[in-house]
Amino acid sequence: MTLRDRAASAVDQYANARLMAAEFRDEMLPRAKKSYTLMVEKYGLMLASYPRVLDSQKKLFELQAEYIAALEGVWTNGLALQGYLLTDGLEAPARPGEMDRPIRETNVPMPERTMSPGEPMPRP
Repeated sequence: MTLRDRAASAVDQYANARLMAAEFRDEMLPRAKKSYTLMVEKYGLMLASYPRVLDSQKKLFELQAEYIAALEGVWTNGLALQGYLLTDGLEAPARPGEMDRPIRETNVPMPERTMSPGEPMPRP
């Protein structure tokens, strides 16, 4: 049952990441690229200010970074599913008498944790 739950979660994450990556690739990135090129053309005709060109370029770069993060999610979850959820296989087992970490902590790819505004930064 645990494996079924983990597989269902991984399949959901994989499907969501694929949808997000496809939306970035097919809709958001082409629109941002077109917006940026139009803004550069308007700047060349002296119809737009340079800060607006930079804002358009910044938005394009942010969308490209989000697209890469979505692709990372697709590949991470896809490889976990392809490997039958067997991940982190190179970690040493616990010593005799010690507890192994739960399967959920070690084997399921989890998205990075975001910090809340009042939370202190963790120390390295």
